[in-house]
Amino acid sequence: MKATVGVDLSFVTVTANGREVSLELWDTGGQERFQAFTPSYYRGAYGAILVYDVSDRRTFIRVGSWLNQIKMFATDENIVIILVGNKIDLAVREVSREEGLTFAKKHNILFIETSALENQYVSHMLEKLANKILSTHHIPQRDTSKTVKPGISAEQEKQKTGGCCS
Repeated sequence: MKATVGVDLSFVTVTANGREVSLELWDTGGQERFQAFTPSYYRGAYGAILVYDVSDRRTFIRVGSWLNQIKMFATDENIVIILVGNKIDLAVREVSREEGLTFAKKHNILFIETSALENQYVSHMLEKLANKILSTHHIPQRDTSKTVKPGISAEQEKQKTGGCCS
């Protein structure tokens, strides 16, 4: 899988707290050269996903600065944050599950490990995030029966699935 260059936008629908929830995911890429652009994406966000590579300690070390940036620029003081250790499918590990869990507990954020390549626990991670967002924020349910997107039929919209994470 190729790394995100700049910003990538995805839409994913998950079931959370018994209702269908549409998530708008902005993947801002972890490279430092894109860090100047990311604060604007935190404004108005209900949730944030911090992803590190379990096979590369440097990515885990950077999580602290990303977390500080979210807390500094997020306009919602109750933003839900989930820490995700990705690439658990790889044989080599530089960051243990316990290290990720300890960091998450210390900062009172959610935690999960995934493999985006093998699609392991990615849906579960999104459902976990959506459930916490719905239990933390009052988000009214929209009547989507009348929503029409240009060029997409209602049947196509129902069949859409999304992907996540690089």
